[in-house]
Amino acid sequence: EGVLPLVRQRRRVRRVPDHRHLGLGGEGGGGGLWGEIKTHPEYATYLLGTGGTWFLYDVSYYGTSIFLPLMLRTIFDDTPDAPPGGGRGVLGSVAVAGDGGLITQCWHAILVTALGIPGCIAAILLMAPPRGPRAVLVLGFALMSAAFTVTGLAMWWAPTNKALSIAMLCVVSFAINCGPNVATYVLPTVIYHSEVKATFHGFSAGCGKLGAVVGTFLYAPILDLYGLPAVMFTQAAVSVLAGILALATIPPDDHPADCSAADAAEALLLDTA
Repeated sequence: EGVLPLVRQRRRVRRVPDHRHLGLGGEGGGGGLWGEIKTHPEYATYLLGTGGTWFLYDVSYYGTSIFLPLMLRTIFDDTPDAPPGGGRGVLGSVAVAGDGGLITQCWHAILVTALGIPGCIAAILLMAPPRGPRAVLVLGFALMSAAFTVTGLAMWWAPTNKALSIAMLCVVSFAINCGPNVATYVLPTVIYHSEVKATFHGFSAGCGKLGAVVGTFLYAPILDLYGLPAVMFTQAAVSVLAGILALATIPPDDHPADCSAADAAEALLLDTA
């Protein structure tokens, strides 16, 4: 989930000196996470942004990736009395098809998942100056919302068009990996003071894992009762909420002129390498 490109991407983003970005001195407030929030109240808003968006993103990410095999099985379930785009649902389609059907489902899952690779690459390229992680995060959530909405409509209007459903799941796979998959990792390293950066990054990541748990249990009953279109529309609503939260709580990316000369030179060398 975005870990591999993070090593190189961490060097590509603009690393703004902490005191310039937040108006703080060289020392943290001490007293752990809550002590730092009491000393610097703005951290509470930033933490709501980095932790909250990571939580909502993982709700969508794991809700899609973990249930992808079940979604594919539902698409190819030809039971007559199925809800639109739904088949028998998760609980009613657990019986594994023959070897040929299982192999076909595996190839479909590989195809859909592989589209996440160019999505990560696109996120890395988009994060290069003059943009930053906040812009890429918001753009990514907007793309996810559009992809989920269009996919839900396509599955609702043409539930028997299996090729279209597979194609739209490929679009969704690209969208969920393009933006937040990288930006959620990078943002806490950019907006927090050096003294507390690791603590707040860890707390934000913990919120993300909580979102993974919620996503794991949230979408199974929705898929079973209402079908794939309902899952896609729910995902779109979660993505819209995450984008609004990012805009409301995360400070804007700094203008390149605010970066140090060394950071600007490093970014230039990396971009031309």
